Amino acid sequence: MNQLAANLVDHVLPQVPVRQWVLTLPMRLRFLLAWYPRLRSRVLSAVLGVVRSWHREALGAPGGEGGSVTVWQLAGSALNLNPHIHALVLDGLYVWDPVQERPVFRCAPRPGRRVMAALVRRMRLAVLGLLEEEGLLDEQP
Repeated sequence: MNQLAANLVDHVLPQVPVRQWVLTLPMRLRFLLAWYPRLRSRVLSAVLGVVRSWHREALGAPGGEGGSVTVWQLAGSALNLNPHIHALVLDGLYVWDPVQERPVFRCAPRPGRRVMAALVRRMRLAVLGLLEEEGLLDEQP
């Protein structure tokens, strides 16, 4: 794991601020994600889409692009079933600067408690929407 982290820092991630996002899910959803692996990629896209949308809103940059490196961890420390996401997300966006004629990185503001609560609600709704689309939501968890 140390070698992976060193490689990410030295060769993959740009020299910009990075924030770690961790998403854990209720037990019922953990079983669904374990049983339906393709659902994991859709959940990841939805969650990162919420973060990207917030960055765009916060920076007033609708065309800005970010980036991330994400790992799905499927077990907890006791080797129990616990699918969850660890994502290293660029803490801002690249936006086109017409003066410099190149993309430049703009840092996002630090998300306060209210922003985080709103983002968690948006992530929850996005994940529930996916489960409903897949016909996997009998009742709301």
